[in-house]
Amino acid sequence: SNLVALCSRHHRLHHRGELGISGDADDPDGMVFTDASGRSLTSNGKPRPPTGVLPVGNWVHPTGERLDMDWVHFRPPPGAPAPVSCEPEAEGDVDYPPFIDLDDPIFAGQRDDTVFVS
Repeated sequence: SNLVALCSRHHRLHHRGELGISGDADDPDGMVFTDASGRSLTSNGKPRPPTGVLPVGNWVHPTGERLDMDWVHFRPPPGAPAPVSCEPEAEGDVDYPPFIDLDDPIFAGQRDDTVFVS
């Protein structure tokens, strides 16, 4: 394989001919890095193996499909506290936040035209 991750600085050095890269990127000891004169650069150590439990399963990347906004709904997570009004309460105001979800069983059947409904 010929893919190796480089930071932007070392990527530029490679394309300027100031950093040579050769070998097999799939083999941990298979890469050789050289300076502009062709001298081999020494390793600065090896990565430590992970400790603890390794993650289960493989990461699945996005499919690259278009985002269909008809299927995107922004809602607070279940059990999140209801938003609180920042406006001062006037006498006689209804005692619930100005943004409510009428699908929430707490507010089922309530309707007030002065309240924004999500």
